[in-house]
Amino acid sequence: MLIIGLLFAIIVVYSIMPAVSLWVSRHFTTYSYMLLLLFTVVFVLASRGENSINEYFALLFPFLLWKILLFAVNSPSLLLWGYQALVDFAPFVLGYYILQKMHSRNNIRFFSALILLAFLATVITTLIGLAQYPGAARFLATVGDTSDAQYLKYTRANIGGYDFIYSCVLLYPIAVLAYKLKKITRIWVFLISVLILALIINSGYTIALILWLVSTVFLFLKPNLSSKNVLVVLLVAILLTVVLFRFVAQGLTRLSEIIPNREIALRLRALAGGREGVESSDDHRIENYRRSFIIFLHHPITGNLIAKSGMGGHSFILDTLAQCGIAGAALLVWMYKTIYRTFYRSYQHIAGFGYVFWIFLQAIVLSFINTGMWLYVLCLFVPILLSFITCGRKDDENFVDSQLGVK
Repeated sequence: MLIIGLLFAIIVVYSIMPAVSLWVSRHFTTYSYMLLLLFTVVFVLASRGENSINEYFALLFPFLLWKILLFAVNSPSLLLWGYQALVDFAPFVLGYYILQKMHSRNNIRFFSALILLAFLATVITTLIGLAQYPGAARFLATVGDTSDAQYLKYTRANIGGYDFIYSCVLLYPIAVLAYKLKKITRIWVFLISVLILALIINSGYTIALILWLVSTVFLFLKPNLSSKNVLVVLLVAILLTVVLFRFVAQGLTRLSEIIPNREIALRLRALAGGREGVESSDDHRIENYRRSFIIFLHHPITGNLIAKSGMGGHSFILDTLAQCGIAGAALLVWMYKTIYRTFYRSYQHIAGFGYVFWIFLQAIVLSFINTGMWLYVLCLFVPILLSFITCGRKDDENFVDSQLGVK
C-alpha cells in the first residue's frame, strides 16, 4: 500500500500540476519519470504473478495494438514511442489496480483527496497566473519548445494549459453527480461550477465553455437519469439547434457581447454565423476536420501509411482514422469499449447512471472535436472519484438508490 500510494501520488501530481512536472524534468530529467512509470507498470503487472500479467495483458491488448500501429505509421524513435506507450498505459494499469485490488474506503478516500487537492491547487494558481498573464493558457497549448522562457515562467507559476483546462471540464459532471447523490450541497456545486467557468473564461477555450454549459444543464434534470434519457436530451438539443438556429445564433451573439474574453467572443460570433462563419474565422477547425476525413476516404484501408498529405491535427478520432484507416476505426471502438466495460459498466444498476454515462460520452465528444484521448481522466481520475462519491462501493445498490430516491 505504501509503495503504490507513493508512486500514485507522484504520478498524479506530475500529471495535474505543471510546476511539479517542470521540477521533475529539470532536476531528475524525463528519463527518471520514464523509469518511474516503467517501475509502476511492472510492479502492478507482477503483483500477482502470471495470472496478473495475463489479466492486464488481455485488457491492454487493444491499446498495445494501437501503439504498434502508430509506430508503424509514424516511425518515431523507439525510446520516444516506449515513453508515450508508458504514459498511455499507466493510468489504465494504475486505475484498474486501485479499483480492483485496493478498493477499501480508506484507500479510495486517500486517492480521491490527492486528486481533488492537486486540481484545486492548480485551479487557484492558474486563475492567479491568468490574471497576470491573460494569454498564458493558450500559449501553453501551442508552444513547441519547452525551453522557451515564457513557457518556463508560466509553468513555474503552475498555470494549467490545454490539458488541465479540459480535464477540469471533463471532471465537472462528477460534481453534478455528487450533487444528485446528495454527497455535496447546492452551495458546493455552485462554487465548483463558478470556479470552472472562471477558469474557462480566463483561459479562452470556447469548446470548454460549450461543454460546461451542457453539463450545467444536467444540474436541472431529474436524479434518476438513464443513459437513454441522456441520448434523448442530446438528440433533442441538436434538432432544436438545427431547426431554431436563427434564435440560437442570436443567443450566441448576445453571449459574445457579455463574455469578457476576446478569443471566446470571436469564436462565439463565428459559431453564430453557422458553417460559413466558422469557415471564415481564423480557427480553420472545419478545414482541419475535412482534411483528416478526406485522407480516410481516399485511403480507408491503409490511412496515412500511403497518403503523402498531412492530416488535420485537430481531432483525435478523425486523425486516428486518417493515420490508420479501418484498423484505426476498429481499434478506437475496441479501446473505448474496453474502458467502458472496465470502469463504467458496473454503475449501470444505479438509477442515476445517465450522469455517469454523460461523463464517458463527453470525453468521446471532446476527442472528436479536439486532440487527445484523455486516458488519465477516463481511466484514473473519474473512476476513483466515482467510487468515492458512491461511498467507495460500486456494488452497494441500496445505498446509491436511496440517495437517488429510488425504492
